[in-house]
Amino acid sequence: MRKIVFPAVLAVLLMLVSCTSVSEKPRIEVSGHASVSVEADTASFTISAECVGQTTEEARAGMDVMISSAVGILKDGYGLGDEDLETGILSISPEYSWVDNQRVLSGQRCYQSVNVTFDDISRIGAVVEDLSGINGISVSSIGLGRKNTDEEKRLARKLAVEDALEKACDYASSIGRKVGDVVHIGDGSQSGPYTSNYRSDAFVKMESASAYSTSYYAYDIEISDTVYLVVELD
Repeated sequence: MRKIVFPAVLAVLLMLVSCTSVSEKPRIEVSGHASVSVEADTASFTISAECVGQTTEEARAGMDVMISSAVGILKDGYGLGDEDLETGILSISPEYSWVDNQRVLSGQRCYQSVNVTFDDISRIGAVVEDLSGINGISVSSIGLGRKNTDEEKRLARKLAVEDALEKACDYASSIGRKVGDVVHIGDGSQSGPYTSNYRSDAFVKMESASAYSTSYYAYDIEISDTVYLVVELD
């Protein structure tokens, strides 16, 4: 005996017609971007030392003397603590030379780098001068930063949303429509801080008693954020 299924089929068809008859509002997708510039209050740089000796012990001893001298200047002269110093790279490798077209082991090479965080950016010039007085020490990767950027990040997010909404209004008005509800917002933030593309008027210059002094020109820190919005059009 056949079962009658027409009522069920009819109910499904009615549901499909009902769903397709509901038209969604048109939408537009926009992005917003904002940047906030703030003054730096911290500096970071890397010191490194390299020494070649006949033996590993000799090479390590020479390297340790240079690093210890540099760390001593930072701690005793500028009040840095262990929390401001972090070992970056420590490597030991054989050193070769060519004799009669043959590679011959001639000694050992030791290298170490230390990453330094320095709170007083007004004394960067003096730090560089003092460290450069140690033969064999290299100072590199000097950069500025800021301890706390929470407030600037919140402001950058707010301004990025405002920028996106302004774009959406411009697009909508150009076709005679108005912006409706925001149906989606996505975070496209960039991890900061970033250095700005311009130099500020302020600069760091540390005079010393020597014949030459090191000038380090400071720059602003740029906190950026990007958001993506999907909005309906009324």
